[in-house]
Amino acid sequence: MKINGSIEIMKPRDKVVHFFREPKYLSEYQDGFVRKELISGEKGQKGAA
Repeated sequence: MKINGSIEIMKPRDKVVHFFREPKYLSEYQDGFVRKELISGEKGQKGAA
């Protein structure tokens, strides 16, 4: 299944990125979010899973 959508956020990019990067805010914009757990790699680095 593929779903496409978009939303316009009228805030500065750096502020939006801050909220998307910080796991403690994920439940604010993702319904049903439970937790985010780093399995491998370093937090914030390319390839981290």
